[in-house]
Amino acid sequence: MPRGGWGKGWRVLVFRYAHKPRRQLHVLAPVDGDEFDWEVLRLHVRGEPWPRHTHEAGQQTGVMGRAGHHTCVVTEEFGAQRLSMGKLVPGEFGGGVDVGFVLIDVRDAAI
Repeated sequence: MPRGGWGKGWRVLVFRYAHKPRRQLHVLAPVDGDEFDWEVLRLHVRGEPWPRHTHEAGQQTGVMGRAGHHTCVVTEEFGAQRLSMGKLVPGEFGGGVDVGFVLIDVRDAAI
């Protein structure tokens, strides 16, 4: 992870599934340093339109959301999967209830 985190703004979080290590999940998220930008995220999970973004072709995508008091990623295949509350550190940050995944990269989003 870069010193000071990933900067501020929209990033694509790239996760690897535990059960299929070569399969990735890409999620657009607002980031501030080494964690989510909670103020921006809160607006969008409550209904503010997400920025227009084109994901990498052929990759599964998810959408950030809330499930009760938990932040989650929602996918068509697995539904809502909780995220940990830690820092966005590759190899450590992840989540899942029905399926596990771990963060492997944070990339600039082409918005």
